[in-house]
Amino acid sequence: MRPLTLLFLCLCLVSCAAGVPRIVAPSATGQTAAGRKPDLAPLFPSGTWRFVHSIEATLPGGRKTVLMGVTEVSSTQRTLHCVLMSIEGLVLFDGRKGRTIRVDRAVPPFNSGKFAQGLMADVSLMLLSPPGTPVETGTLENGQPVYRYRTRTPDGKPLITDVIRQGKHRWTINQYEAGRLRRHLRALVGRGATAGTTATVPEKWELTVPGPRGYDLRLTLLEAAPAGPS
Repeated sequence: MRPLTLLFLCLCLVSCAAGVPRIVAPSATGQTAAGRKPDLAPLFPSGTWRFVHSIEATLPGGRKTVLMGVTEVSSTQRTLHCVLMSIEGLVLFDGRKGRTIRVDRAVPPFNSGKFAQGLMADVSLMLLSPPGTPVETGTLENGQPVYRYRTRTPDGKPLITDVIRQGKHRWTINQYEAGRLRRHLRALVGRGATAGTTATVPEKWELTVPGPRGYDLRLTLLEAAPAGPS
């Protein structure tokens, strides 16, 4: 077999392996037909909360920067208010997400519509439970339990979100767009239940967005506090 042909086949295998993983041991628990949601309360904050994070970002091209992020989230309204600041305190981005996204302030290079959409999608993945009920539950080939949700992006592309439990205080969320991994999110360290909620608030998040314009974010929690009634 020619080397180029072998390389092509290897690339095809890697491409296929990188797709949506198969649930090898399906479970009826949590399926849409069951009419109930799984208990994801330990994973996502309930009510209205304010979080402050330090953010280490590796941007396309390998450029690195350090930011501060302040986020207010409401689980009942499913709304976000996100502010990005420089370490000197300059507001670089201020935006909100409800049914639509509204940007109140943005300075270059944070002033594009795609940046606002991407930021809100990133933060939603971290702090808001996936909408609806999972269409599949069970375990992956590595034995880890998974809840799989299916929806669509604003432009109509199929979107799959896998919430994978890895113990009481650790979990991973993988999001696939049109069959390709779009976001990989890991909660690295749990700090236990925060006062007033059953949610486990991670001390650290790691988010990877693959691709030519991909980036990596490392978030360290500095503050978590109730922001108002749920």
